[in-house]
Order: sequence, then C-alpha cells, then structure tokens
Amino acid sequence: MELTLRKKYDPLQLIQYALILLMSLNFANLYFYIIFLAFFICLASNIRSLRVDIVSLLIFALSVCYILFYPPTRDTITTSIKQFAYPMCYIIGLNLANSNRMINQENKGTDERIRLSIILVSLGTFLHYLLNATVNIGSLLRNTKDFWTGEVASATDQALLAVMALGVFSVWLVGERPVWVKILSLAGLVVVFAYNFVLAGRTILLLEAITIIVAFFFMQRNMYAEGRIKSYLFLALIFVGVLVLFLNNAWGLRDWILNSNLSARFDTQEALTDIRLERKFLYLGRFFEFPFGGGHLRTAVGGHAHELYLDAFSDVGILGYVLVIAIVVSSTVSVFRLFRDKSLNVETRSLVLCVFLGINIVFFLEPILQGEPWLFCIFCFLCGVMRSERLTLKYN
Repeated sequence: MELTLRKKYDPLQLIQYALILLMSLNFANLYFYIIFLAFFICLASNIRSLRVDIVSLLIFALSVCYILFYPPTRDTITTSIKQFAYPMCYIIGLNLANSNRMINQENKGTDERIRLSIILVSLGTFLHYLLNATVNIGSLLRNTKDFWTGEVASATDQALLAVMALGVFSVWLVGERPVWVKILSLAGLVVVFAYNFVLAGRTILLLEAITIIVAFFFMQRNMYAEGRIKSYLFLALIFVGVLVLFLNNAWGLRDWILNSNLSARFDTQEALTDIRLERKFLYLGRFFEFPFGGGHLRTAVGGHAHELYLDAFSDVGILGYVLVIAIVVSSTVSVFRLFRDKSLNVETRSLVLCVFLGINIVFFLEPILQGEPWLFCIFCFLCGVMRSERLTLKYN
C-alpha cells in the first residue's frame, strides 16, 4: 500500500518543497527571500547532519568572487547577500532527503524524489509563464509585462520560463503515460507555443525540436512494442489534428498564427541574423585584456556574450570563469552518472536527460547570471538533489 505524502516526508521537508515551488514561481517577485527562508529551514531540519561537498564550496567561492570583482554586487548589503542564493539552493537540494526516515532505502523512493523535484520547479516556472501569458496574450510587442512586477520584461527572459516544462511535457507526451496525462502535456505545449507567438522566440522552437526528438528516441528504446505503437498512433493523431485545424482555419487559428509576432519576425531578415556568435568571438578576441572582470569586457565589446561562461568572465574574471566551468562540468558529470543508472525508472531517467539538456543548451544562449539568475538557482538546486540521490543509490 502506498505511503501517504505526510508519511513519506516530514513536515520540514514538505515546507521546503512548497517553498521551492514558490521560488520557481517567483511568487510576488520574492524568490530570493523565499530561498533564504528555505535555506534556514534546511539548516533547522539537518542541524546535526548537514551535507556539504566540493561543489557547494565551488559555488560559494563563485559567490565570493562576485562580491570581490563585480562592483554592482556591493551596492547594498542585500545585494551582496543575494549572491549566496546559489550555494544555498545547492545545499537545500543536497540535504532535502537527508532527514528522510520514512522511506526505506529503495530505488522507488529515489525515483519519486527526483521526479518530484523536477516537476515542482518545472511547474513553478511554467505557471509564471502562464500568468505572463494571461496578461499579454494579445500584445503586439515582443517585450511584454511581467505578471508579478508589472514591468516590461524581455521576450527572451520570459521564454526561458518554459525551458524545463518543455522537457517534462515532451517526456510525458511520448512516454507510456495514461491518455489524460498525454492530453494534459499537449495542452501545456499548446500554451507554451501560443504565448511564444507573442514573444516570437526562436529559442523555444529550437529547444522543443531537440527535446522532443531526444525524449522520443530514448523512450522508444526502452518501450515494449505495444507502447511504441500507441505512441506512434497518438503522435500521428496530433499531427493530423493540428494540420486539419490549420488548413481549415478553425477558430481563426491560421489567421492568428500568420499575423503573430513570430510570423512577422520570420518575414524579416531578423530571423536569419544573430549577433550572439559574433559577440562570442569578440569576447574571445579580448579575453586577456580584463583578467579581473568588473564588467569591463562587456562595456568594451558593447553588450553581453549571451552565454553563462563568457558573461561570467566579464563579471568576475578568470578565477570566476574557471569556477563556473568547474561547477557546471562536475555537476553535469554527476547528473550523467545518475542518468545512466538503470535501476531508476525509465521516465525518471528521461526527465533528468531532457530537463538538464534544455538547461545546458540555454547556458550557451543567454546571459544567465546577469539576466536570469533564477535559472542558475534552480540548476544548483536540481544538481544538489541529483548528487544526493546518486549517493543514496551508491551506498545502498
């Protein structure tokens, strides 16, 4: 008989999960403060057995580098303290199951905790994306208002809110799930793409293409023949249904799509040009001119490099650059080893693969720590969870 939620997790764990959901939702634009609260609860629940590993120390060192080398982080005490949200998120994830005594050490508990963590942060960011869509769906401008702040947020920033949800919906859509879950996933993807016709983002299109292909082939390799046939039929039905609706202009769908911001963007040269690659080469060409960061390289070049690593180098120099690479590489290696563990459920492994793939792709497309620090917070949290669960599997 399945254990109830209250028996699976103690009250402090449930509170932390709830706060992680609110953090990923950026509830009332307070996600930094929610992280601090979750961290103190984490300390209280693991006062005698708090885990700290080398990755948490590397992330802490990166936070210190930002305070030392990047002047804007020293504007106020609050701004300085916020730099430590990243190691806090990692430590929360690393210790979230540390005090769990209700589930005996078996893979079923590991599967559930991994899926729960991924689904919570994906749900939170997707709900934020959905809230933004409700107030901006008819906008003629790409850069629309954020639901929580009421201020104009860039289309790119808003599009990244859907990155993890794309991974989850894609896995559920092509996997062996009940029909109602597949329909729910399809509805989620429809919402993502409907609002993207306003945002006119190319990143979402690229990510979904990659994610759905990866999820499809991975799940197909691990399905029985009956499951594969059902998956083919369901996807074929979706394709035919969408095609029929579009060709018949049902509910004005075709007109709405062809007159959208996304369609207008592809009608211009803008869709075929991108300064990101050019900016990366400019950064690399002047790499050694500003070894101590301070944001001077970004000023000299005239904009962001649009990737986590080089933009971090502009902020915190060579030391911080090496730390960011070490954090991402070591965490990704740990996640990959967990993904390869065949004692885990196929869906769990697929969720890990697709969600982390999506996050790592956007690390090369956007200035994460400058524009979307919430995404790096979530990445740190998930890496902490994956590290913790890998240790659980290793020693049991």
